[in-house]
Amino acid sequence: MKPHEFWQNFKLGAEQEIAANFIYDAIRNLHEMETLNMETEIFPVLYNLSIGIERLMKVVIVLIEYQDGMDINAFEESLITHNHMELYKRIKPFFKSPLGNNHIQLLNLLTVFYKTHRYDRFNLSKVSPTEKDKEMFYGFLNKYLDLNLETKDEIFAIENTPQIKRFIGRTVKKITKNLYALVNEYAQVKNLYTYEISGSGSKAAKVLWGDDTLDFEDSDRIKIESLIFLMGLNDTGLIKFIKAIQPLDLDPAMDTDHLQNLLKNNPYRISQIQDEIECLYEGVEDRKDRIEKIDFIRDPGIYFSE
Repeated sequence: MKPHEFWQNFKLGAEQEIAANFIYDAIRNLHEMETLNMETEIFPVLYNLSIGIERLMKVVIVLIEYQDGMDINAFEESLITHNHMELYKRIKPFFKSPLGNNHIQLLNLLTVFYKTHRYDRFNLSKVSPTEKDKEMFYGFLNKYLDLNLETKDEIFAIENTPQIKRFIGRTVKKITKNLYALVNEYAQVKNLYTYEISGSGSKAAKVLWGDDTLDFEDSDRIKIESLIFLMGLNDTGLIKFIKAIQPLDLDPAMDTDHLQNLLKNNPYRISQIQDEIECLYEGVEDRKDRIEKIDFIRDPGIYFSE
């Protein structure tokens, strides 16, 4: 295999998966957010989306534009950009399914965010009370979801609704599906396997494959189904082991909070419940033994015989 074939086949294949992982993490971060008030939570969503979509676009551009014998230095230099709109213009003529205004507006938002606002907090001359990245995100949602989000509403919790999550998921998925379709097409034209990913259960599969909306609502439902199933069991070794452990005297009124804690990795909820549990741990006679048993339950390599 020639070096340029190895590059496009294996290295770009790995790059595609890395890009999809960034995108997956962005949407996962969005799913974990209960409100949209925190600029510090919105930033990682935009940052990971920016990196992931940019890198996926560059994979597509290499597969479409690279030809053996071309000026590789000039070509590589043309890829040194963080402008999503410039990259999109190079790819746009090859799309089979054109992007809509919301998709293009998201690419424009990511361009401005990554090139302009990403380092604002490091520049004294740009420091201001305005949270520019959050304002841009609110403006995007306001325009396409007919909302009225404003950064000045800090005293009220701005709920991160399923509608918002679905909209962002659908918008991102349309972009990634279009890009992956081109990876698939031009890899086959060049007799390469760049389109292959690590597996159907990978992050990349959720981002690149299928027609499902890119969100985690179904994941929450699946977790609840697993919980219902486990609660209905009585005679397996694992369930017997769990039921033999005396529950802590936690507040039953917090049952919804405990369920949300199982569903989402939200640090605020975890911290709230953690404080109560650590307080109750002070009254546990053999705390070390209890923690050891809980660690047994956490370990997927341990089998509990009946």
